[in-house]
Amino acid sequence: MTTMNLLTKHSRVILMMTLTLLTSLGLFAQVDVTATGGTATASYTNLKAAFDAINSGTHTDVIQINITGTATETATASLNASGSGSASYTGVTINPVGNAVVTGTIAGGALLELNGADNVVIDGLNSGGNSLTLINLSTASTTLTATIRMVGDATNNTITNCSIQGSATM
Repeated sequence: MTTMNLLTKHSRVILMMTLTLLTSLGLFAQVDVTATGGTATASYTNLKAAFDAINSGTHTDVIQINITGTATETATASLNASGSGSASYTGVTINPVGNAVVTGTIAGGALLELNGADNVVIDGLNSGGNSLTLINLSTASTTLTATIRMVGDATNNTITNCSIQGSATM
């Protein structure tokens, strides 16, 4: 083989390895965010990471969150009020794409928390093969264990067409 053929073959192997790595990284992203301000699009492994990005001002203005699979939370996914810290949005809408699930085992806290957050719509749609299930699997009888909690004067929020489950065993 000539030097040029070896270089071309080597370049193809590197390209294939890079594409494989990038594709596999995307497989773990279950939460897609689009926004009209700040960073326009991004993908996250769970809702907490998306909320943390919104709270830090990464995504601003009108924000759409699509949950595309099973997002597992290991800590409370808390969305702060717009104007609190760097958070700056006029509305946040959360929808499923396909059969989406947000789950976790959060004792002493909520799976999802709207901490002063206003103008949030969580719509599970339940049509066209799209549904959203929210599940806190914790069996703890610890105070404040919940699936969804609204605190800090969270107002003008809508949760509709979702299956919301907490643990039945305490």
